[in-house]
Amino acid sequence: VGVLYPKLTADRSPLGVFFQHGFFFTRHLAAALKLPSWNPCGIVQLNISDEETERNRALAASGFWPEEFMIYAEDSGLHFPLGGYLSPPELCRRLLDHPKIKTVYSMEVTSLEALEGDTVIVASGYDMKKFRETSWLPSVSVRGQITYLKENTRSKGLTQIICHEGGISPSINGVHYVGATFHREEPEAPMLREEDHQENLQKL
Repeated sequence: VGVLYPKLTADRSPLGVFFQHGFFFTRHLAAALKLPSWNPCGIVQLNISDEETERNRALAASGFWPEEFMIYAEDSGLHFPLGGYLSPPELCRRLLDHPKIKTVYSMEVTSLEALEGDTVIVASGYDMKKFRETSWLPSVSVRGQITYLKENTRSKGLTQIICHEGGISPSINGVHYVGATFHREEPEAPMLREEDHQENLQKL
């Protein structure tokens, strides 16, 4: 589950505008591709601290956003009616399903050579440090782990995504997606860690 909601800035900075355009572009793309997993269920970003409450109040008072985009409620926090969730693997598969795209799997790439084309997009995350052309970028490896929880009679009534220090999704085929951890560390084998599950549950 990939949660889609906008990151707001306190002023109309270029970065804030970039985030908003990215949010709307992805939202319309998911709808245009008719992704079965796309669910514009809405999102609540809770006031989890005094600092967060003041920030959310200031965002709401700025007057930059209409209620269709963002609503502030004192007893909860920011509400994003247009937010939702989708399946990132499904989105990637749909984007690759194009006659002009060739996919090559099970091959490690360690260098970039002269190519026919105006642009090369390196979308390999932390591994872009392997390439001379991109090794200078100040990338940081971040490990994240989510936790799956079975729904119960109370939780299956959840209709929106709730974000706090982490987040929880509505029940999807009987399962809630809870997370996520965020640890800056060197990449390791993608094993599950019990302490990360406990961290997600503690935040929840």
